[in-house]
Amino acid sequence: MGPVGVLSAIEIHGDQLLLKDLLVYPTETDKRLPVGVEEMLQIVRSIESEARGQGFRTCIVEAKRLSGAKPGRMMKLTRRLR
Repeated sequence: MGPVGVLSAIEIHGDQLLLKDLLVYPTETDKRLPVGVEEMLQIVRSIESEARGQGFRTCIVEAKRLSGAKPGRMMKLTRRLR
């Protein structure tokens, strides 16, 4: 997949972190990214690790698929951090 950047609007509600409109984009090419379920989960796990280190107990990620098989599909993932 190569190096990527991640942007998101962030809301904090107590010990809950909400990432809205998550955007994953390539940093070294202008070609489309082959981001599937496994790649997106890898990115989310990295975000969760950072959030856990900051003391958050819940992480919610909201994103809209912009390309691929089902463009326009909304994704909402709620993860309890331990």
